[in-house]
Amino acid sequence: MTKKPKQVELLDQEISRLKRRAKQLEQQIDGRLDYFQDNFGSLAVKSMLPGLLARAGLTGTILDLLMGNRQVRKSVNNLTGFLFDKISAGIKLLTKKFSGRS
Repeated sequence: MTKKPKQVELLDQEISRLKRRAKQLEQQIDGRLDYFQDNFGSLAVKSMLPGLLARAGLTGTILDLLMGNRQVRKSVNNLTGFLFDKISAGIKLLTKKFSGRS
């Protein structure tokens, strides 16, 4: 008869441990999502630009030189972030309008 309470106690401890672990993972995911949201523009530019530059010939060489300049790169990242924010806001607005009509 003493086995049942012990097993229940062990199960309760395991449930508590798993809840703590779930909370920890949730916070970790939130941090990564925040980073992604804050840096989306620069991440997009960094992932797309090398492929575009490789196929662009002389234009790509000029763009490559320009992107080597920290100030130009920062301006492009800011512009990209601004554009993605506006596009995102537009998509949210359209989603609200179309979901309200359903």
